This record gives sequence, C-alpha cells and structure tokens, in this order.
Amino acid sequence: MKTLRLTLFFSLTLQICLAAGIFAAAEEAPLALFTFPVALATLVLIDLLGWVRPYPALVNLAGLGSLGLALSEFGGGGESRLLAGGHLLVYLAWTFLLQVKDLRRMWWLFALSVLQVAVGAVLTIQPWFGAALFVYTMSAVWTMSLLSLARAALLSDPQLLDPRRVLASTAKSPDAVPSRSSQAINGVRTDEQGRWISPRVVGGGVVTLVLTLLVGMTFFVLTPRVWIGNLNAMSDNPHRRGGAKTGFGEDVKLGDIGQITESHELVLTAKVLNGETGQPVPVEQLAAAVGDEPLFRGVVLEDYKDGHWTKGVYDDNTWRESFDGSGPVQVNITLQPLDSQVLFYTGTAIAAMGFTEPTQLIYHPQSLALETNRHNLNEPYSYAVASYPPDFIPDPQRRLQWKQIVRAQGFSPSLKKLLFTPSPRLTQFSRMILDRSTEDGDSDSESTARVLESYLRDSGQFSYTLDLSVTDPTIDPIEDFVFNRQRGHCEYFASTLALMLRGVDIPARVIRGFKGAEFNSQTGNLEVRDLHAHAWVEGFVDGGWRTFDPTPGERDTAVATKAKEVPDTTLADQTRSFWFQGMNYSKSQQDQLVYAPLRKVGEIMKTNFEGLMNGEFPLLSEIKKLSTSPRQWFSGEGGAVAIVLLLALAGTVWLVKKLLRRWKGWTRARDLAHRQAITVEFYARLMQLLHRCGLADIQTLTPREFAHRAEERFQSKLQLAGLTGTTLGLVEAFYAVRFGDRPLTTDQLHSVDQQLHQLEQTLARDTTTHAR
Repeated sequence: MKTLRLTLFFSLTLQICLAAGIFAAAEEAPLALFTFPVALATLVLIDLLGWVRPYPALVNLAGLGSLGLALSEFGGGGESRLLAGGHLLVYLAWTFLLQVKDLRRMWWLFALSVLQVAVGAVLTIQPWFGAALFVYTMSAVWTMSLLSLARAALLSDPQLLDPRRVLASTAKSPDAVPSRSSQAINGVRTDEQGRWISPRVVGGGVVTLVLTLLVGMTFFVLTPRVWIGNLNAMSDNPHRRGGAKTGFGEDVKLGDIGQITESHELVLTAKVLNGETGQPVPVEQLAAAVGDEPLFRGVVLEDYKDGHWTKGVYDDNTWRESFDGSGPVQVNITLQPLDSQVLFYTGTAIAAMGFTEPTQLIYHPQSLALETNRHNLNEPYSYAVASYPPDFIPDPQRRLQWKQIVRAQGFSPSLKKLLFTPSPRLTQFSRMILDRSTEDGDSDSESTARVLESYLRDSGQFSYTLDLSVTDPTIDPIEDFVFNRQRGHCEYFASTLALMLRGVDIPARVIRGFKGAEFNSQTGNLEVRDLHAHAWVEGFVDGGWRTFDPTPGERDTAVATKAKEVPDTTLADQTRSFWFQGMNYSKSQQDQLVYAPLRKVGEIMKTNFEGLMNGEFPLLSEIKKLSTSPRQWFSGEGGAVAIVLLLALAGTVWLVKKLLRRWKGWTRARDLAHRQAITVEFYARLMQLLHRCGLADIQTLTPREFAHRAEERFQSKLQLAGLTGTTLGLVEAFYAVRFGDRPLTTDQLHSVDQQLHQLEQTLARDTTTHAR
C-alpha cells in the first residue's frame, strides 16, 4: 500500500509539472513555471509528511482570488482571452495543490493538467510540442492507471491517502515482524504481502498507452479539416505564433538580405524530375536541368526609391492548375511557412499547379512571377512547376520580331516604367564605362548589358561583403556604394546594375530569390536555406528577358563555407517538415491521402460484392492490372487494393481462427466431459470411505472444510501411516478437475488410486468397528 501511495503522489506531481512546463513554453511566459515549486513544496509538506493542513476557508479565498485574477485578464481581446483561460487553469491547479488530496481532488488535478496542455496546443504547433505531448501522454496514462488502482485499493484501506497513517506506520518498533495474514475490509479480502504495482499493472499501462496513441492518431487523420492550419486565429497577430518563417519578404530595403544570409533556416525542398518519364533526375544531370547554382526565382522588384525596392502590380493574371504543356523538367517544391504569396521556380516556367490547397496558381505574364492566393501562411505549401532548363533560348525568329517591333514602335508602357532611374550621376558613369569598353557603337543590348555586368563583377573595383556601413548617408545608397564604399552584398550589386541598365535605355528589374542549394543524398532533394538568399537582375534585351548576375564570386564561396559550418541537421529538418505537414495538412491533402483511398476501397468492395453475385471476381483483374504496372503500386488505386487485400486477409484469418477455436472447444468439451466422468469417481470413492468410517458428510461444509475435519478426526492414524494431508490433497485434485477444467493425467490418476488404497488400509479398523 505504501508503495502505491508514494508512486501515485510522485506520478501526479510529475504530470502537473509537465503540463505547466508545456503551457509555459507555448505561452512563452514564465507564469506557469511557478507550479514547479508549489507542487514540490505541497508534495513534501502536505502529502508525504503531513506537516501542513491548510484551513479550507483560506483555500476557498485563494480560489476566489484566482478567479478574480483571471477575470481581470479576460478583459482584453483576441489571444488575451485564451491566455486568461489558461492562467485560470494554472491558478486552480495551485489551489488544489494547497489542499489535502483525496481521490476526487486528484482527479481534478489530473483534469486541470490535461486542459493546460490543450490550451498549449492552441498556442503553438512547433515540433517540440509533439515530443512533449508524447512524454505527457505516457505520464497521463500511467497516472490514470494509478488513480484507478487507488480507487480499488481504497475499498480495503480507506486511509490509504492520509499522511497521518504514513507517520504512524514509520513510528512502529523496528523489531515488529510484519504479519502475513489476510484481512477483510469493506467486504474485500486482501493480502498484506500482496503487491498492487506489479509487472502486470505496468504491462497494462504500456498497452493502454499504445492503444491511446493509435486511437488518437486515427481520430487526428480521419477528423475532417474544417478549422485547421491557422491555429492562432484568435490572435491579433495571426502569424506571431505560427510556423517558423524565413527572412524572405516582398519589399526590400537595401541591407535586409545581409541579415537573412546569416540564418540556416530551411526555406524549401525541391525534387527535380524528368518531365517526360516522371523519374528523378540523376545527381550528375542536375546541373543540366536546373543549373550549377540553381536560381530559384521569386519576387520581381520594379520600383526603386531611396534604397527601397517594391514589386510591380499587374492586372493581367493567368491561372494555372494543370500540366497541359509539360516541359522537359518538372520540379516538385515544398515551401516552408513564408510571409508571402510568392512561389519560387527555376528556368522558364511553362505550367504549374499546387498540391496543397489552393491548387490553382497565379501567373503574371509580364513579370513572369508565380504566386498563390492562399490565406493560411502558417503551413508548408507544395506545388510543381514544369519548365525549360536555365540555358533554354526562346525561338530566335520570335526574338528578332520583338527586336524589330521595339525599334519601330518603342517600348510598351509596362517596359517604359522600367527605364526610370533616380541617379543621373550613375547614368553618366554607365556611359563612361561603355565608351571605354566598346568600339562598336551599334553593339546589341545584350552585349551592352554584359559589359556593365562584367565591370561590377570582374573588374576588381568592387568586393563582396555583408558589412552594411554607410560612408555618405546624404546621398542615394546606390551612389554611396558605387562611388564611395565599393563594398557590399548582392542587393547592392543587383540594384546598381539595374539602375545602370535603365540609364542606357535597357529596361531592367531586380529579382529576389535564392541561388544555390544543398543536395540531400538520403532524400534526393535539393535543400534551399536562408543563407542561399540572393538578388540578381533581369534585363529586357533583344526582345526578351535575360538574367544578369553582377555579384562577385566571393558570394558563392562565402555561402558554401557557411553551409559547411553547420552540422548535418538533415534529420531534424525532415522531422520539422514532417511535423508541420502533419499538423497542418489541409482538406485537399486529407481528401487525397485518406478519403480518396477509402472511397476507392468502398468502390472495390461494392464492385466485388456485385461481381460475386454474378459469379465473377473483379478484384482479380485489379490485382493483375497493378502487378503489370509497378508505377501504380504506390498510387491511390494501389493503396486501395492493398487495403482491400489486407481486409480480406484479416477476415479470412479471423474466420479460420474462429472455426479452429470452435472445433477445439467442441473436442475439448467432449474430452473434458469424458475424463471428468472418470476422474471425479475418486472423490465419490473418498466420500464413501469417510462415511464408512463414521464421518457424516455435512452439507453445510465445503469439500475442503470437510477434508480438514477428516484430517483432524483421523490425525493420529494418518500421522502414524505417514498420510497426513492425503485427504486434503485428494480434495484439491477434485477441485482442479471439477472447477478448474484440468483433467488428471494418467500418472496423476495412478497416484490418486494408490493414495485411496493406502487410506482404505489405514482406516480399515475404523471401518470394521463402525460396521459392527
């Protein structure tokens, strides 16, 4: 009993502290952590030693004070109301901890800890919460088992939870020998030496934990996604507690990217597939498919003012949601939570579609930007883009036609606005560079752009650095970079080239995205992180957009070095991504991964049932079709057929086991009845012997009690013959046969027969005397 009591109190205290720690971490505030000292102090002073017994009136006042504090916090709006409810749970837990705990108060503490964890689940969806929830679930199942065990133990020991009894038991004399007798309390007979916490109890707790997790996961997967993903909808700032965001943004102020490149946060994973076969592109062919340093094109920045770029606005949007015009390369991308609608892709996009809702994507033909109109930015987003490789050159004839149109009619209004530059000084500098570098005044636009690109990147006049120091804050940051510092990162180089191109009548814009990726050999994916953030330029030359990157090569070296500085966190990133996808998977994903296969299972079962009625078996044709198409083994149809086969196999195994058990039951019952008819005869023979010896069969006695009386009656004779306990042994054998369904073996029957024969010889004198 003492072990059960101590284990129960320690387990409950641990669970309460776990719940408080989870709530405090989710809230990102220390209030709930005060539960730790309160719980430990009350465990020692009130529950174990019984030194303190708070007055009920003081405890009630503390409860009213807790309610008042919670109501004062409830006056705010949004998330503060949820936090006020969570704080009320913490205050109530403190109030119950300060009381002498009976079983009812323990159950209240258990419930309050569960509610604290539930509130924490609303406040965060970070991966650590999954690990903490698993640990808490183990503690909760174990504590619940102990509470149920204590409820049964209280029937035989009503003072089980009273600390005064523990003090009294420790004050006993050390010479006292523990009794091994059993006693009955409240109609329950217990053995003082019996163990309440046994391996069977622990094993039952483990089985209950596994079943709890399985049932919980089943409900999580099958529950329709009506309000999921934006778990912090009540918050005034719905992104405050969402999934981790990268540093990417749609509006750029020079210098921002320097802070982003210091982070190793995972931005996206990309799997490169062959557009025709759908198979992954081998690692040695990735460079041809996406480039040596893949450029993941993102936001298109067109308007510049005082060191600040903003993206252009267009009304002519195109919706894309299928692969009607698939290209030679298909890139499946999973984008981590991002405070932007922008989607990234490599090469020249042809078609795109989303795997996550909304599947319909927005494409801007003029800016070539790809976006989505999703409202929930707190969950990863998966999509695919069909494209041409980066070195793809559009139809030369079409480019020539564009070039002639531009020369004859000039630029369109959308291109003319990309010629604006706020720096005449930079324009003059650009022309001076061109004058020094070219002799042919009729050189095409691309050659002109390449000259300016090469000057910034290769002349040695400029160097790459993340140092954001400003030499002259009174002038435009680009002019300060070109004419004073001549040191900066990719945003400065890209902004400078864009304005220089505009100064020489070449429409230009800045593209912000990511350059480079790390290949994960375990998953076959390209992994892009914040440190790969980059900015480059697109110039409209010779009738089309071309990419220019004026940033010196030191940038690529610095990124590669920084990527190697971080230990391999591939498993952590995969776990993090899996957690967010599992916690936030949308209705469309649920329909695709869960409901669609289940509907397919229903259709297959219905079709097979109807076919069986007509003497057919359609499932065989489904299996044959799948066996000849390996690519469909892991499809929804393949999964549905697999589920049907598993169900059919499980049903067959269950039916066979049922029939075998029924058959074994029939044979066992027949054999048992036959053997009982033989083996119970020895008991009748024993009763007849005792009756002949003058011992009447008293109907109020059980066979075991009657055997004890026989042992007492013939104690001297049995002792002289060495047969003490023989009568009891025969009766126990009878119990095993009659009530235990354990027929005697041949050897046991022979032994019983010998014992009866010895008894008959020993008691023969009494039998003769009684007969006279």
